[in-house]
Amino acid sequence: MIKRHGSSMDEKIYSECIETVTAFTNQEHVLLATVGLPARGKSWLSAKIVTYINWLGGKAQVFNAGKFRRNLLEAQKSGRSEFFDAENAGKRDEIAKMCLDEAVKWLQKPGNIVAVFDATNTTPRRRKIIRETVKQSRARINLIFLESICTDEKVLEQNFLNKVRNSPDFKGLKEEDALIDLKKRISKYERVYRTVSDDEGGSYIKIQDLANKVTVKGIYGSIALGIVNLLMSCHNGTRPIVLLRAANSTSKDLEPLRESAFQQWNSLEDVLIVEGAQADQTTGSLGPYADSTTPPSVAKHMASANSPLRVPKVPSDSFPRAGIRMPIALSTSYATVTDEGKKFIKKLKDMTKNEEWAKDPAVFTSTLPRSIETAKAFLNPSNVQNQSQQWSALNVLDTGICHGMPVSEIKKKLPEEYRLWKRDPFRYRFPGGESYMDLCHRLSSVVLELERTRKPVVVVSHLSTLQALYSYFRAIPVDRAPSVDIKRHTVLILTPNQYGWKERRIGVKGIE
Repeated sequence: MIKRHGSSMDEKIYSECIETVTAFTNQEHVLLATVGLPARGKSWLSAKIVTYINWLGGKAQVFNAGKFRRNLLEAQKSGRSEFFDAENAGKRDEIAKMCLDEAVKWLQKPGNIVAVFDATNTTPRRRKIIRETVKQSRARINLIFLESICTDEKVLEQNFLNKVRNSPDFKGLKEEDALIDLKKRISKYERVYRTVSDDEGGSYIKIQDLANKVTVKGIYGSIALGIVNLLMSCHNGTRPIVLLRAANSTSKDLEPLRESAFQQWNSLEDVLIVEGAQADQTTGSLGPYADSTTPPSVAKHMASANSPLRVPKVPSDSFPRAGIRMPIALSTSYATVTDEGKKFIKKLKDMTKNEEWAKDPAVFTSTLPRSIETAKAFLNPSNVQNQSQQWSALNVLDTGICHGMPVSEIKKKLPEEYRLWKRDPFRYRFPGGESYMDLCHRLSSVVLELERTRKPVVVVSHLSTLQALYSYFRAIPVDRAPSVDIKRHTVLILTPNQYGWKERRIGVKGIE
């Protein structure tokens, strides 16, 4: 059994850190209050924001005034256009205020950082009520109005259809009757609608036809700026995003290198010895999230490498994983695709050549050769530079001294680390490696680029990174990402729809 250095002190510090660490550098509290006529994409934008913040490890939630209304009153009555007459304005304000109070109350709880009050909020009077409510809260809340404006008639007609087909307000009505009722409701809102203005004071984000035009005022803080970046990336295109694990690559027994890493980790006395470059994972499912590989030349290369980097000892009263990099392998960038992997790439090219998305996609890969080699199945040899992008952010999760270890071996040799990992798989940082939250943060730039891209995109990467990306697009709780099933030799196609992404999986046959 291998014990972690300074286990009693480190355990206490780690326990404290694991409960307070979030996806952001400080505890901001942001309330987004949507503004806009019905069927302008407010709920769609709200869902995007909440999914993104939660994926990064924060806590965000939507508070939808329409759902709140339907919980209090029957949808068949409160959802019809008559309910939106002027004489019912006071009743609607009362219901909206109850929903707003729930959002503010939730936002004041520890760890909750973004609440979205999803309502029309079309009048200065309603927005004044929101500002006054926020001022009365115990916590310091950054209030931002998020206004969605749509002028594209084709988009509006599609939005109207989506709303009447999916909203409980129109259940039981014929589609043509539901559309007439919805348009009556909208015309009543249009009579009182006033866009957010500078005269009202405060912060706002205005989105016109999604990312076509974005206006911001008074936007400060990492969370608010991150939300603006996301909103400027979103569009309503139907291009697919394809996720694919890289082909199999060569592997080697890592035990001698791992034993050396264990000794280094457990003998942090005068200095911390750090050898090599970033570790990596590859074939199958050996480690906690994926396998590792080391080419035959690595051990020899390490023996002749320059002297180890020497850095000051990590104080026993500090968080032991912060800033420490102790990869086992010098690098797995030398690992080459196996014969079985080459066979897979050939079959992959033959299988997808008639797929519409595979004719001229953008191709994103990690910087590892097996990923780049696999991506050739989708590349036009005469246009590789324009078609392909290599991202170091897509490199596999670095599991430090646990690099390549089966879970059973971690449990046996590093029981304390195993227990901490099982306690919080998302925030746990492997000794000398990184956490799943670290991985999501380095993938955030990739996510924004995928959101921005308007042509089909093929992402060729590795198990851990694809699990994280899949969890974002499918809005899976990020702490479940390590258990997401991303099979090798399977093409996973994600296509956007109104309420997220639908998926299709195609297996490449004839490959073990």
